[in-house]
Order: sequence, then C-alpha cells, then structure tokens
Amino acid sequence: MNDRATALVTGGSRGIGRGIAERLAAAGYTVVIAARRSQPLEETAAQLRAAGGDVHGGAGDMAQESDVEALARFQLEISPRLELLVLAAGVGTAGPFAEYPLRRLDVQVAVNLRAPFLLVQRLLPALRAAADAQRSRGARVVAIASITGVAAEPDLAAYGATKAALISLCESLTVSEGK
Repeated sequence: MNDRATALVTGGSRGIGRGIAERLAAAGYTVVIAARRSQPLEETAAQLRAAGGDVHGGAGDMAQESDVEALARFQLEISPRLELLVLAAGVGTAGPFAEYPLRRLDVQVAVNLRAPFLLVQRLLPALRAAADAQRSRGARVVAIASITGVAAEPDLAAYGATKAALISLCESLTVSEGK
C-alpha cells in the first residue's frame, strides 16, 4: 500500500468516467477503473499508466452482483482506504412506457441503482477509514445521475426512475454518514 489517496471509478474506460479517471490519475490518486469489457478497460489503464498514473483495471459487469462483489474486493486489495468512489457506470434505454420490456428495466435497476448500493455497502468501511485519516477532507461518493432523475422526459420513465433512486440513495447516504 502507498500513501496516495485512492479512488474507484466505475464506467472508467470511456466517456465521463474516463475523463474523471484521467483527472484523478493526473492529480496523483491511485485509481481503480472498472468497466464491463476487458479490452477497452486494459487499454485505458495502460494509457493512463503510460502518462504516469498509478492505475489498476477491474473488469466487471455492474449488472452482475458477483462482479460488483469482486470489484469491491479488488479495490480493498489495492487499499484499505478509499477517498473517492465515483459511480459513473450507467445504462439507459428509451421506449414507450406501455410497451417497455421489464427485462430492460431490470438491467437499468441493476446497473444504475443496485450496483451503486452494493458498492457503497461493501466499501463503506474503506470510505470511513479515509474520512477518519483526513477529517478535514473526508471521503466522498460522487454519482453521475441525470436531469431525467429530477425532470421527466418522454420515453425515459425507466431510466429516470433509476436515476431518481440513485440521487435519493446519495442523499440518504449523506444524511446517515455525512459529518
């Protein structure tokens, strides 16, 4: 273990998650990036390491509970402290409410709500340890939600509901754990 601050970024191989991982690595964090597909994950991790970052890739499908559990264990192998958990993995599909397939809803609930809930549960001791080690800075959970979580949009009922639930989860976490 080193003395660097640590961060876990889900959805870290592309898009917003990758951008966040790049900034954290450049700022000196030890970063674990997680993504569903191994090849883009390893390519991103290698690029960030080549730029001087201390970056580790953890492949896993956030829709699979066993993969989420494995990611939490992997993070804890890297460090018993976690200063920042970035929940950037997400999935959304549009469709008319009346015909929307429940299997698509189930995937969105699994990725957008269940996986973040489980990761926070499993990593809460590491977040608390980081907060205790640096009380002035604390530890943070950052969730990438959507305006659709607070303002309805046509054909995005399932996506909006899962993002609204993610926002509520984070607000509840702040109330119960924030100091």
